[in-house]
Amino acid sequence: MSEENKQPRKDFNKFWPKITDLEIAKYAAAQGVWACGIICGFTVLNTVMFMIDYPGQPVDLLPLVDVALFGLIGIGIHKKYNIAAIVGLVLYLYIFISKITDVPIQTLISGFFAIFFILAFINAIRGTHKWHELKQNEGPST
Repeated sequence: MSEENKQPRKDFNKFWPKITDLEIAKYAAAQGVWACGIICGFTVLNTVMFMIDYPGQPVDLLPLVDVALFGLIGIGIHKKYNIAAIVGLVLYLYIFISKITDVPIQTLISGFFAIFFILAFINAIRGTHKWHELKQNEGPST
């Protein structure tokens, strides 16, 4: 058998990676960072489009608070903070559930994307937790 076949295969399943080492833990946590970035980008884009479509109308600045929160959460997940990943999931679920009661048709359309964001935040929780666990078991570097 060749050397290639003897090495363990790394599982890079996109939606639910098996976390066995630091590299895959970083990859799983990065999904939460990307989710935060996409949420921030779409929210800013939506606010700018509203300002262009309805000039002179007062702009609701509350979505920009969400942008700031998700930006901070993304930075926290990037730094591998467990609490940032948990807060990201809870905040996203809260916003998603509150939109279900406000605009059910719009939420039905965006529900498809919600599945991917929820999985990304769950993977961020798994990745940050496993990253700390693997770092602790690794011991001090020489």
